[in-house]
Amino acid sequence: MATSLDTIDSVDAAHVSGLARVDVRDDKTETFIRYGSGHYDGCRVDRLFAPAYTAVCSPLLLKGMRPLNVPADLRRHNLLHNQADSGTDQHDLATWDQWLQVAGVTGIDADGGTQISDPGLLLSAAIDGVGVALASKQLIEGEVAAGRLAMPFDIVIRPAQAYYLVVPEAVAERTVVSAFRKWLLAEAAKVREG
Repeated sequence: MATSLDTIDSVDAAHVSGLARVDVRDDKTETFIRYGSGHYDGCRVDRLFAPAYTAVCSPLLLKGMRPLNVPADLRRHNLLHNQADSGTDQHDLATWDQWLQVAGVTGIDADGGTQISDPGLLLSAAIDGVGVALASKQLIEGEVAAGRLAMPFDIVIRPAQAYYLVVPEAVAERTVVSAFRKWLLAEAAKVREG
């Protein structure tokens, strides 16, 4: 029995590719991980975790000529923005405006800085010291542990969206799907607890 795991999408599409054409006679079993609202008709949906976004940067920026000691120090740094592709609702993304409000910082142009359309390149730019990005704590733990990224402030924002495991109901009871679901939910519980 073949199993494929679709890549994690940052778009909460109303139509999840592949769901409308699931053939229960086929031994191919597709599971999806989606970031969005969690409403997928005809599917079994399990909430994995909601990201907690925080500011991240190269550790070199913490000690440089313009160190990041308090959130207001961001006014002297380049803000890196996740510029979504045309299919993404901008309201689904964590923004610097939201983060700065929670941090209680004023006087910073929350829209100023560098727009980057690829999340991987956004993190690479932060690692390289190009500026400060907003990233999901859960997804950058490895980079922080390796010393490539630092979280200068203990301030997070939590958008309403979350990551979900989405499986067409027609194949949800298959042994391979049940095993994968059990394993993934256990791993997601570790992320939520961490």
